Amino acid sequence: KSEPQKGETTMTSTLRGFEVVDSVTTNVYYWVPDVMLRVHLESLADINEEYEMKEYALNIVKRKMDDLYSLPDIMSKDLRGLNRVVTVSDPDNKVFKVSTYCVSYSDFTTSFFGIMAHNDNGKVYVDKLEDKTDDILSPERGVLSPAKWYGAVYYNVIPIVIEKKLYYTLLGYKASDGLVKTRVIEVLSFKGKKVAFGAPLFLHEKATYHRRVMKYSAQANMMMRYDNRISTLVMDHLSPSSTMFRGQWRYYGPDMSYDGYKMTKQGWEFANDLDVMD
Repeated sequence: KSEPQKGETTMTSTLRGFEVVDSVTTNVYYWVPDVMLRVHLESLADINEEYEMKEYALNIVKRKMDDLYSLPDIMSKDLRGLNRVVTVSDPDNKVFKVSTYCVSYSDFTTSFFGIMAHNDNGKVYVDKLEDKTDDILSPERGVLSPAKWYGAVYYNVIPIVIEKKLYYTLLGYKASDGLVKTRVIEVLSFKGKKVAFGAPLFLHEKATYHRRVMKYSAQANMMMRYDNRISTLVMDHLSPSSTMFRGQWRYYGPDMSYDGYKMTKQGWEFANDLDVMD
């Protein structure tokens, strides 16, 4: 731990690998990407990888994500280079940042993991997201917390202001369990250091929901995106391949028509049979 002498080089550990730095000029001579993190992230996605190896890889990934989110400047970090981890943030990249990823097992089950940071008056709070999907009996109703999270991988953020309160709408997906895939529309909000998932902003006919969950066949693909031109969440309409399969999600898929949720002063209002133009 002695101070380096003039002209010496020092090797310092970083979250993405290591670099050799000149102690006087601070020039970086050599940098090695964090191959370990990338390899273990790929292991989590490999459905044929042994369970013990997945758990080993998962522990490493979680530890490294914890280290990453402990950085004082985490809000300004661009994490898009982390394959298999999807990171989204508010449009200004100042309020929150959330990274989500999943583990796929050989029995086609999946587990979701995440970590997030949010800024409240200059103080950054970090929360780990604990997937409690199996414990949530009514996933479309109720406010949840980071400790009781309806796990998903988020890929888009749309802000919405309702009664002068700012909410962030998150579009997400759940990987296939072998039979069914799932799309999720979640709502994120903050009050001081507290994080809330879900809000009664989805108006569907005469019912109100805190989040929306759409299930369909693992063999199908569902489009769900935000169309800024018409301020609407646009998605494929899902229907069963036969009326006899109504309510059996593994037989559902797109039928070439479109539904959506239009942004209003009250929230997201359902609209069916949308006319979607390219």
